[in-house]
Amino acid sequence: MADLVNSLVSNGREERNVEFKRTMNWSDASTKSKVVKSSMAMANLRDGGFIVFGVERQPDDSYVAVGMASDDYDSFRQDDVSMEVNNYADPFIELIVQKGESNSKLFVVLEIREFFDSPVICKRDGADRLRTGAIYTRPRRKIETAELPSQVDLREILELAVEKKIRALYSQIERVGARIIALEDSDAKAFAEQLGDL
Repeated sequence: MADLVNSLVSNGREERNVEFKRTMNWSDASTKSKVVKSSMAMANLRDGGFIVFGVERQPDDSYVAVGMASDDYDSFRQDDVSMEVNNYADPFIELIVQKGESNSKLFVVLEIREFFDSPVICKRDGADRLRTGAIYTRPRRKIETAELPSQVDLREILELAVEKKIRALYSQIERVGARIIALEDSDAKAFAEQLGDL
């Protein structure tokens, strides 16, 4: 865990696929809505991303790993976070809650996987401007979680989805092709056996 936290915080700034949050408690509604929105945005990025709790923004816009309060740390549970996020996400978002220490400080890291085959869309309204039908991302122009701001961001998400569909099609063609070859081989063998000594 220490290596993961150190590698994510080492740049001292947020990136498209890395978002920092101060210590927060999962029982707070505002924490849940922020995590839901950020998770949907990260799932719509190539390779997904990470949300790191226990990192504070400084006046000079740098970030420092200060750790979490133990009550806040204890409040994050895999099933609770996954269920809340997926109450809003369509399709399902795969995420992993990782908890641990670095330099005797507590951290929670949420690893968000990129969408499986279709972009993630918000399926119901909620707090913090969660809106039914919205697509969230982390645009290149400004590192923040936002509702799809431009055609450039939409195009990037669509290209990723098309790429995934093409890979799935090629995989299906390979499977079908292998079955056809296997059938042809077995048919040829059966025909040869039927011919016998003729």
